[in-house]
Amino acid sequence: MSTSRRGLSEEEKRLRTIEFFNKSNSFFTVKDLIKWLPKTKGIVTQSVEETIKSLIDDDLIRSEKIGTTNIIWSFRSDQSNKTLKDFEKLKTEVKALRCSNSEFDQIVSRLESDRSKSDERQDNLREIKMLKRDINEIKLKLQQFSKSDPTLIKDKIKLCNDYKQGLEIWTAIYHLTKTDFCNQFDLPLDFDDNI
Repeated sequence: MSTSRRGLSEEEKRLRTIEFFNKSNSFFTVKDLIKWLPKTKGIVTQSVEETIKSLIDDDLIRSEKIGTTNIIWSFRSDQSNKTLKDFEKLKTEVKALRCSNSEFDQIVSRLESDRSKSDERQDNLREIKMLKRDINEIKLKLQQFSKSDPTLIKDKIKLCNDYKQGLEIWTAIYHLTKTDFCNQFDLPLDFDDNI
């Protein structure tokens, strides 16, 4: 049963390249690396230069131009020094963050103590609460009174009068039509009472 092989990920290529440098403890040219990395670490020849460039950009391996040749190397001591330098930098950042954090804690505690001591503040909060309650009560009363608002009542009366006038007009039209109908066909005016 044959298993299909997948290509190495970028991270695997980088790790294998660094491992190659650590084991060899020597320096190389790009041509040497293109020759040796595929054989010893299984990295595809076409991706060797790209992997080396990314490691140089991340300061994980070093490169120096000597004459017309680029020499590339990475010794364990270089990696240890880089790790120590990064560690010291992170320690400094942590110290600065802790310092600023303690300053913020002091400011917060000072502000909290100022808030809790003020009787005037408590009185103001009580007054605000009472005023909000009063506003809500006034809004409820306003809703109740809006039902008997004089302008609304006036508008309703006008609307009723308009309906009344319309009804009177239609009633008059009905009676005229009925009278005309009765005269035309010689019917008594109360003929529809029997229907």
